[in-house]
Amino acid sequence: MNNSSAEKKYRGYIYSRSFKGIRSPQHVQNLVVRTFCQKKAAQFLLSSVEYTMPNSSWVLKRLLNDIASVDGLVFFSLWMLPSEELDRLQLYNEILEQKKSLHFALEEISLESFDEIQRIEDLFQIQSLLDSQNPIPEEFK
Repeated sequence: MNNSSAEKKYRGYIYSRSFKGIRSPQHVQNLVVRTFCQKKAAQFLLSSVEYTMPNSSWVLKRLLNDIASVDGLVFFSLWMLPSEELDRLQLYNEILEQKKSLHFALEEISLESFDEIQRIEDLFQIQSLLDSQNPIPEEFK
């Protein structure tokens, strides 16, 4: 890929654990994230992998501390965002206040302005309603 100075640099963020009943091998997650970056004509920087422990966000917090070195983060999926709304809103604000972007490769959704937050939160509200009607069995979480 051409490394012009105008090319955006996106760091990938993937999981080593399941989420929303989905378990995807890391190499597959990386392929999806890399393809997303190629579609956006952005340089793909090797993905950081979140720890396996339930509810861990240590790696994500480290990425946020180093956000100045990239133009944005590309999550494998939207459903890797924190489950708590307040935590998500803090994440969006931290990213956007620094003029960075947040992307979700599997869903092909990008968050590049404060106006786009409600769209993502609407998806979480819909998913919450669906989950209450058809909960994911514990063995798939």
